[in-house]
Amino acid sequence: MYFFLCISLVGHVLPIPSATDKDGEDDELVYWLEKPTKIIPFELVSFGSNQIGTNLYFFKLIFFFLLALNVTEPLDRETRDFYELKLTASDRGNLTSTIPIHISISDVNDNVPSFDQQHPYIINISENILPSLTKSLLRIHAIDNDSNENGHITYNFSPQVSELIRQTFQLNSETGDLYLLQSLDYEQYKEYRIQVTAQDSGPVSVPVYTIIIINIEDENDNIPIMNIRVSEYFHLINNTLYISEETPINTLLMHIIIQDFDSNLNGKVNCWIEPSEPKLNLTNTINNMFAIYTEQLFDREQKSNYSIHIIVEDNGFKIRHRIVRELELIITDINDSPPIFSQLFYNLSIEEEKEYQQAIIQIQANDTDLNENSQISYELITNKYKNFFHLNEITGELFLNKKLDREKKSFYNLTIRAHDHGKHPSSLYTDVFLYIYVLDKNEYKPEFEKKKYLFYNINENISINSSIGFVKAIDRDENLIHYSILSSDLMINSLTGEIFVRKQLDYDTNPCIKSLIIAKDSDDFNSTCQIEICLKPINEYSPELHPESHLIYINIDNTSIIHLNATDRDRSPSNFLSFQFGQVSKCNLTFLHLSSNGTIYLNKNEQCTGIIDLMVIINDNDQYPSAKLTNQTIRLVLYSNTKSLRQILSKFSYKKFQIIFNQSLTIEMMIIIIIVIILLFILFIVCIIACITYRKRQISKRLSKKNNLLVKQSPSPLINSSSEKRLTLLTSSSRASKDQICYTEVSYV
Repeated sequence: MYFFLCISLVGHVLPIPSATDKDGEDDELVYWLEKPTKIIPFELVSFGSNQIGTNLYFFKLIFFFLLALNVTEPLDRETRDFYELKLTASDRGNLTSTIPIHISISDVNDNVPSFDQQHPYIINISENILPSLTKSLLRIHAIDNDSNENGHITYNFSPQVSELIRQTFQLNSETGDLYLLQSLDYEQYKEYRIQVTAQDSGPVSVPVYTIIIINIEDENDNIPIMNIRVSEYFHLINNTLYISEETPINTLLMHIIIQDFDSNLNGKVNCWIEPSEPKLNLTNTINNMFAIYTEQLFDREQKSNYSIHIIVEDNGFKIRHRIVRELELIITDINDSPPIFSQLFYNLSIEEEKEYQQAIIQIQANDTDLNENSQISYELITNKYKNFFHLNEITGELFLNKKLDREKKSFYNLTIRAHDHGKHPSSLYTDVFLYIYVLDKNEYKPEFEKKKYLFYNINENISINSSIGFVKAIDRDENLIHYSILSSDLMINSLTGEIFVRKQLDYDTNPCIKSLIIAKDSDDFNSTCQIEICLKPINEYSPELHPESHLIYINIDNTSIIHLNATDRDRSPSNFLSFQFGQVSKCNLTFLHLSSNGTIYLNKNEQCTGIIDLMVIINDNDQYPSAKLTNQTIRLVLYSNTKSLRQILSKFSYKKFQIIFNQSLTIEMMIIIIIVIILLFILFIVCIIACITYRKRQISKRLSKKNNLLVKQSPSPLINSSSEKRLTLLTSSSRASKDQICYTEVSYV
């Protein structure tokens, strides 16, 4: 038996059919429900007189449909949607019959849908994702515990969702899948918040809401955009920036504004300039804004244009975008360069009394500026010569107005000015000198101012290449004069006539140098003059005593005057030699007298013989720069008629040896003498040993010869004469008995 219960209210009665008994005892039947294992929210009731036992649910039916089930507790289909019961009927004879009762709980729309997550649905998708109706971005899901239509859920956008979202996304009402209908762009919308509803199909259904948050992930899909804002002082035309060469350092040239619609690192850019010339300072001011300043001064005359590349690159992780903008920097001109002549000065020689139809010279100047700043005009500044000369202000050509007379004026100094036409900041000019020489015919030869040049008191030790003086010649034709000198000791400057020392001079060799100087013009017209250079002597050498004056033999009985001879290699006129004694080793000074001229006088009243050593001081008395002295020892051997020279010398030799031996014997000499004595002694011992050894060898040789002579052969009685021999040997028994001879027989078998 099946029953469907749609009402879940407590007290609701569900009639059930009763049993019949063919014995006619229907009203005597007893009913009960078998006690289930679990508590059930039903009880058995009757609509008439019925009885209910303590353990069984029972009552007595009087009518057919007076039996019912009463709902005792609220029913919840979502918790339990059916019940299985057994109803038993019994008569008085205890005959029973049991039928099953199946109670199905029918659904009512008492539950609203519930999403499977309480918080919003959040997804992150790339802006580069492609639209698709087959691949969903997200699936939302809701649960409704009701059944059938009450549990059938449909998904929809909330009425508050904008038309833009409806055009961009599509929501499957049955599955809850969200699809992308068109492409996304992070730079337009970084996030979408979509409100969706879930609603069942039952009566009086109530929608539930949730939020889908779609975060768009940025992709580096935007190329940086460069905008240049030039400072008001400069002009940018077709990627060409015009900069004045007077622009100071640290001047702002431009701002570079970079737009990159990407975010984070994708939208962060780096900027730099290539190449490194010119020197520009690029600074990052705010975010993607950069400023370029000058870091050098510009000079258009040195370099008039530069090419730079401004490079911008983002910091994308997967891919990086780079843009390059090439700018041409043109340095504009200011009038900062004056005209420059091709020469520092100009020299011009023209012939006198000659007419010149063409320009005698053209003066040219250059200006490195541009346009009118470089246009040059010429002007003759020297007004007093304007009647003689005319200058073309455009070409710079100089013309001669009339003939020149050299006898009136032989030289003209003109000042010519070149000025440009610049105005900013001002016009500039430069002056140059033009020297005009009026040529004459070469009629005269050079003539020296003096016929002879004398140079006195030139130090003989003057250094090489030192100047001695000048000679000067004059040419009335005013030709250039060249000088030359005929000397190996001197040299001359060919243009100035200054005389120099070529090699070291020596007064003693050549006190006065005479030479000839030649002055010659360009046409080989020449003249000569003599020069004489007299040297001033320098006291360089000390006096020297002649060798014959070192040892003098004097017979005091026959000689009273002795002359000492000395020389001085210096040839100074002020030089003269003087002599004086230093120290006398023997005899009194009254015995000998030395005059300043080197003469020694002997006093015969005082007799002195022997050998005397005297110290003589020789002075050259030359005071430039100072006098030089020489100390010389002379030896006088004095003898007489009574005491001969031989006696004096023999006596002196013995004494001299004693004196030398006693005076000159030093410790070193004693050591040498001892070593020599020891060596001589060792040599003597070696010689003795050698002699003894030699003597022994000679004796041994003689004894050997004698023994050989005394050996003889004799027959022996002990052996056969045919087979045996007897040898008799002469030997020496001892050194004491060399003459005794003993015989020894030796037998050989």
